[in-house]
This record gives sequence, structure tokens and C-alpha cells, in this order.
Amino acid sequence: VIDKNISLFKKLGVLKLDISGGEPLLVDSLPYIVDECHKAGIAVTLTTSGSGAVQNIEWLKTNWHSFSRIILSLDGPKDIHNELRGSHFAYQNFIALYQVLKDNGCDIIRVNTVVSKQLLKSKDLLFGLLLDLEPKEWCCIEPHPANKVDTFDEVAVSTSDFHEFITASTDRIRKSPIKFLMRTKKDYSSYWTLYPNQLLCHLSELDTSDFSIDFSEKNISVISRNIK
Repeated sequence: VIDKNISLFKKLGVLKLDISGGEPLLVDSLPYIVDECHKAGIAVTLTTSGSGAVQNIEWLKTNWHSFSRIILSLDGPKDIHNELRGSHFAYQNFIALYQVLKDNGCDIIRVNTVVSKQLLKSKDLLFGLLLDLEPKEWCCIEPHPANKVDTFDEVAVSTSDFHEFITASTDRIRKSPIKFLMRTKKDYSSYWTLYPNQLLCHLSELDTSDFSIDFSEKNISVISRNIK
């Protein structure tokens, strides 16, 4: 499946892939996927929570340069991050991987933060944490309904609250070397996602895709017409 997918990506002229999850550091074949993408001339970014198999974390320590960007997900200060991730060890895992990468010279770290109702109450703690960590980039993300779970409505912020958070964020970090980015729901309408069931979807601003198709050789012409 991996070889077939990469071959199809190459035929479609794909230039960059983001390997995300789920949790890519739990995938045994991650090093192989990255290596094959490079052979196909496809750049790769990695989005991870920091939790994963020991062998993959050890591999990443010395192979971070195989990626154009390492993206670590941080949803808030310790208690909020752990609550939203549903694990007492989520924050610990994030910090551990962040420090390991920095200790091994990694200078391409981006921190992604999905803005939640819980975070709005503790944004100053997060700002202080980010200023201490000083990643290359920090990206704030508006919750997208395509990732909707049962608790989505309990955590998702309104569009106005999201933009108020963006204003406060830019004010706090503007004098730091951190490059600030943001992604709105509309931004994701240009994204394509390949799911484990081999369904290729073009995202929209809603909780449904505006186009989906089985990612296969027989559909390559249809896919090609829709991505141009």
C-alpha cells in the first residue's frame, strides 16, 4: 500500500506531504515511508503529539533533517493539554520530544495549537511557555468540524473568540524571534487528506468533504482533474 500510494502521489505531481494522525510515531513503517517519499522527490513534514514508539523517537532524534518541518501539537499549558488529550502523560511526552529534538540540533520545530474554550482561560500561561520554548514557528488553528468528536462542541471556540485569541497572541510574541502563523477553517478548504481506509478527501469548511474518492490507479484521471 505504501509503495502504491507514493507512486500515485508522484504521478499526480505531489510536492509535499504532511504525515499526521492519529499518531505517526506509532507507525513502524515511518522511516520507510519518509525514505521512499524522498526517493520520489516529495518533501515531508511530520505532525506529532510527541507520543510514540521508542524506536521511532530514537530514529527521529538523528533523522529530523529528513523533514522540512517537525510540527509538535500543544493544546495549552500542562493541565489543559493533558485534559484535552485525555492522558496524564501527554504534556510530559510533548516536552520530552521537544527537548530531545532541540538537544540534537533541530531548528525546524513548529508548535501547533488548536484554540479551545479551555485555552482561552489560560492563554497567558501558554504565552509564557512558548516564549520559554522559543520554537521556530507557532501556528494557532481554528477548530475544524472535519475532526469533530463527541466533545467538539464543548471545546470549539467561536470565530470571534478565535480572532480575539489571535490578536492577543500576536501582541505577546511580536518582540520574540518566533514566527507566528494561523490557520482558519477556510484555510483548510485547500487541503487534501488521505485516510487509512484509502479514501482521498478534499476538505471544506464544513464537517463533510466536498469531494472524496478511493485512492487507486483506476481513479487517477478523475483525481488529477479535481486537484488541478
